[in-house]
Amino acid sequence: DLGGCSVKLPASIVSKHAVLNIGNKDNMCFRYAVIAWALGRDQPQHPERTTAYYSNSSEFKGRVPKDFVPDFVDVGIDFSMLVYPVRTNALHDFEKKNKIGVFVFTWKESNLKDKGFAMQTRRPRRVYGREVVLLIHQNHYMWVKNFNAFINLEPFGHRNNMRTCHRCMYSLRDELHLKAHLLKGVCLKDNDECIAPPRLPKAKDAESIPKLSFKNYAEVFDHPCIFFADFETYQSKTGG
Repeated sequence: DLGGCSVKLPASIVSKHAVLNIGNKDNMCFRYAVIAWALGRDQPQHPERTTAYYSNSSEFKGRVPKDFVPDFVDVGIDFSMLVYPVRTNALHDFEKKNKIGVFVFTWKESNLKDKGFAMQTRRPRRVYGREVVLLIHQNHYMWVKNFNAFINLEPFGHRNNMRTCHRCMYSLRDELHLKAHLLKGVCLKDNDECIAPPRLPKAKDAESIPKLSFKNYAEVFDHPCIFFADFETYQSKTGG
């Protein structure tokens, strides 16, 4: 995937009020999205406008002149290694230089009207001190400003007050448990270090058989790829 000009978002995304869609007409949406994230609470009055991220926007009024060369607001981030439009598989040098982890999600529309859900398609190779979560939809990068609202499946009728880790998609009880989970910094190791030990059922008495079941299917998030592997052996009689 690569980033380009702005797009019109489907109602399934707009209704969440969790994404900042900057209306750029160039192919630098990745830079706009990251600058918006870096500004954080110091957001401009109209964060959806590209001029909000120019330090020289006072040079004109109204529409941006055709010969205008933007000077982006300095947020202490180096974008010099990037080639625009930015491909999701070309972000490692950006992360290493700026010590910022970039998590990228895509959006999948459901068969149900005005409903959809997010899927993680890119994550860093390691945990960084700063992390930005982006949505790329129709080749357009956007900053996910409210991840919990963005990933929540409430539109499908499942009310979930839990918090989801943007790194490993593991659900936690509340904000306090999420912070403790993130502080461990083991989410990207692809092992069981970040997952709580399973609570196995106990037999009530010596004769009863403990049972374990799962019913909260709505809390399971789809992943782009799932692999099932089987192993077959054939034993043939040999001489001797």
